[in-house]
Amino acid sequence: MSRATGRAGQGASMRNLMARAAIGLAAACAGLPAGAQGLPPLACEAQDGSWTLGLYGPVAQLRSPELVEFVASAIARGPEGWPAWQALASEAETRVVRVNEAACAAGGASFPLTVELFDPSTGTLSPGCCTVAE
Repeated sequence: MSRATGRAGQGASMRNLMARAAIGLAAACAGLPAGAQGLPPLACEAQDGSWTLGLYGPVAQLRSPELVEFVASAIARGPEGWPAWQALASEAETRVVRVNEAACAAGGASFPLTVELFDPSTGTLSPGCCTVAE
């Protein structure tokens, strides 16, 4: 750890570690191996335009505005297949994604799926919309 990060950096690292542990525990409790019951490839965007997300099986890409690549793991799915939750983890960040089969609008376009992107390090929940990627 560098001197520049100090205690604030230690706190952020601890929150990130705790978030990763929570995601791992959720996946283990769900009894699903990584990638099990995965979603089709999806292209998603925030309703406010602040991020885009591509979910491609075991890989996810989030641009907000920088590009971060994640390893995606299925956590759980509802009895009819929706909603579906996925855990996203990279070297430095984690997110939890909830996708549901419900109409959505963003950027003047209509989409067949809604998405909620949760950042456990900040407690931020950001809504968006998805479609099956071409």
